[in-house]
Amino acid sequence: MKPTSDTSGAVTSLGYPDQNYPGNLNCTYRIKAPKDNQVVRLEFTDFQMAPCGQFVSSCLRCGDGIQATDVGDDGTRMARFHPWCSSEPQPSHIFSSGQSLFLNFYTDVSTEDVGFRATYRSVDKNLGKNVRIYFMHLSQFAVGNFCGLILCTD
Repeated sequence: MKPTSDTSGAVTSLGYPDQNYPGNLNCTYRIKAPKDNQVVRLEFTDFQMAPCGQFVSSCLRCGDGIQATDVGDDGTRMARFHPWCSSEPQPSHIFSSGQSLFLNFYTDVSTEDVGFRATYRSVDKNLGKNVRIYFMHLSQFAVGNFCGLILCTD
């Protein structure tokens, strides 16, 4: 797991942008706002995943993708956002409801691509909460079992 608690910054897939990400990855990034009264705002600035395949209609079945998990201030998982992959557009930005947001990047063994870059910043909790409710109303999200965390290094 790659933790960060800076006020702002960026997270990228392994090898980005000079090399394609390798296959068979399961990387988790923990982004934490430094203050209790803040939430995380995440925005994808580049998103290039390997194609899901001819018969794959959902990112739930795609081999390469990203999924964000919202974690409350007490450490409990609040919700898991619908995964993003090449067959569905990624959101312009999302907000956590608490101080932490986990971002899981997973790949299969068969294909590789450029990967992703996302910027994050800490914002006032009231701003994030209002915008996030609007976003969740417009998008799909699911609650499911949380995957084990695997170390991913550059």
